[in-house]
Amino acid sequence: MNGVSKVSPGVGTGLSKPVAAALSIVDCDFHPFVPLQEVIARMPARARRSVQVSSYAAVLGREHNRFLIPTGEPLRLDAVPTRGGLAGSDPAFAVADYLDRWGIAAAVMMPIQAMGVIAWAAEEVVNSYLAAMNDLFLEMWHAEDPRFKMLISVSPHDPDAAVREIERLADKPGVVGFQIPMGEIGLGSSAMFKVYAAAAHFGLPLVLHPNSVDCSLQNSPSCAGRVTRSYAEHHVLLSQPGQGAATQLVMSGALERFPTMRVVLAEFGFSWVGPMMWRMDTAWQRGGGADGLLPRPPSEYLLNQLRFTTQPYDEPGNPRDLVPILDSMQAHRTLVFSSDYPHWDTDRPDVVLRRLPVELRERVAKQTAMETFGTRLGL
Repeated sequence: MNGVSKVSPGVGTGLSKPVAAALSIVDCDFHPFVPLQEVIARMPARARRSVQVSSYAAVLGREHNRFLIPTGEPLRLDAVPTRGGLAGSDPAFAVADYLDRWGIAAAVMMPIQAMGVIAWAAEEVVNSYLAAMNDLFLEMWHAEDPRFKMLISVSPHDPDAAVREIERLADKPGVVGFQIPMGEIGLGSSAMFKVYAAAAHFGLPLVLHPNSVDCSLQNSPSCAGRVTRSYAEHHVLLSQPGQGAATQLVMSGALERFPTMRVVLAEFGFSWVGPMMWRMDTAWQRGGGADGLLPRPPSEYLLNQLRFTTQPYDEPGNPRDLVPILDSMQAHRTLVFSSDYPHWDTDRPDVVLRRLPVELRERVAKQTAMETFGTRLGL
């Protein structure tokens, strides 16, 4: 990644941050953790018997050593709290180590501990687990610092339960959107429309993120070439589930049906967005998409309603080659900053923003995120 993701944001780096200091930043992909034993303790007794905690925080989402991560560990060693525990598990430490250090005005919390439910078959267990986790994130993180903003995690298996969870928490202070781990129900399926209707009613954006078993689990999004065999393959091909999600949402007519819905695709890359819009528009002109009933070109829905995060930052050998890519996706309105903190490949705000054209920096750092999440960010 030419250094963007491998430079530490941790304490004691001694590095200057001229860009970060000059801008208030909204981080649209921040990964905190909560104690899973406490989550399980909040679940009904019957559901508790169906849940086991692994040694890795993702709760059986995948074995942490399935792929050899370049640093050997999925989380940053320099982001481990001074009191011990997992990186990203101590809200007070994260405030000092990340929010205050880099001028983060709001950090949108993406609970990856919710992703493990993709492999769970018992819907009632999934529902009670996610409800307990959502409550604990609000109590533990947002209560520590209101800059920590919450995404409600909802079931990928049970749209009715997803609606109930949105209705239960949508008006809670600190809630800014919701996430669905992508599973066996396609995002363009009419079964999901009741979820989108609830989100549109409350003005909650949908945030999508790789679920840790993309390309390697039957009921998860698949990638070309079948099951990926290494971290490098997996990382490169993660753009494909993002492309599939964007295409389904646009071409199924879901975004046409819910014109106020906003969707953030986090951590799927962004250099593919422009060419994919061209391909969708060509297919639409030939009569495709929602049985030919989309009244406007697919690119209009994408540009108006979909947003993409900077992490992982796509870096050509010649930085100037990125300019036409950013222009093709109208990055001034579609690209938002994300760090992926506290993962091993965290992107430092000052490095990423400095590599963007000057005229894009404030939009990417804050303005587009504010337009996407609205007044819920409190900014």
